[in-house]
Amino acid sequence: MKLQPYFQLGQYHTLEIEKDHPISIEKPSWDAIYLERIDEAVDPGKLAEIAVVVMQEGLAHLCLVTSAMTITKARIEKNIPKKKQVYSS
Repeated sequence: MKLQPYFQLGQYHTLEIEKDHPISIEKPSWDAIYLERIDEAVDPGKLAEIAVVVMQEGLAHLCLVTSAMTITKARIEKNIPKKKQVYSS
């Protein structure tokens, strides 16, 4: 989709992008500041405000929390044997 005939230089543009649909953006030259912004936008880990580990017996979730969403990065399952009870007489 070419937007050039519809927008003037310096205008802001908004597009709605659906998940799992590829998109490519072309521009003759990119400023280093804009390239850094794009890198941050595609890597939620750079925007994360906090990393969280949510644990229960035998299961842990590693999550990144941003201002707009929580992303589960890993789910770790481990079989934990029950403790043996020691009986005293």
